[in-house]
Amino acid sequence: MHKADFQSMIAGLKAKYVVEDGEAQLVPHAPSYAEIRLSRFPERYRNLTFADFRFHGTPEQIASQRKLVAFLKAGKPAVMYGNNGAGKTMLAFCAIREQLMAGRDAEYATMKDIIDLVKNCWSNGTSELRVIERYVRPDYLVIDELDKGYGSETEFLNIFAIVNRRYNDRKTTVLISNASRADVDVVVGKSVVDRIGEDGVMAPMTWDSYRPIIAKEGR
Repeated sequence: MHKADFQSMIAGLKAKYVVEDGEAQLVPHAPSYAEIRLSRFPERYRNLTFADFRFHGTPEQIASQRKLVAFLKAGKPAVMYGNNGAGKTMLAFCAIREQLMAGRDAEYATMKDIIDLVKNCWSNGTSELRVIERYVRPDYLVIDELDKGYGSETEFLNIFAIVNRRYNDRKTTVLISNASRADVDVVVGKSVVDRIGEDGVMAPMTWDSYRPIIAKEGR
């Protein structure tokens, strides 16, 4: 064992135990904010990191995957769209984990989550601005399943307001859709998607499904 590793192990033990009356007593561990948030991840993604992603496909596709992962690791904006099962949601939760562990506030929401909250505003008489502010607030936001909306003007206006405000506030937004780039433009607005692309990466995920790889590894 290297000296640095040994010192790190000793420091970890000291953080967990104190000596009272000649006996080592376990110090109660208060979970951090990041640990609490990670515990609320869907079980499928709870313990996954970028190291668990398997690069696959043609050399060009693998190069695209490496570029995307590099941007996500760096906390950059991204628009991921394309085939089902390409690893979009997995990478999103890996990115959120990375941000939480770095001490940033990061959140995940589906298009339906946001739509449902807006509908609740209508039923209880509160302002839709509360929903917009909720999703403008985090340092890092993933909006998944953009293709699962109803295509109404109200949806467009609210999603546009969230993403545009975040862009102006220089906050990172990651958009995910199983549809085409053109469909993403319709949901959010081409100008907003172009802005995200300027600061981050546009990632057409055209490779084969990632799910057979996961199944083979028993994940």
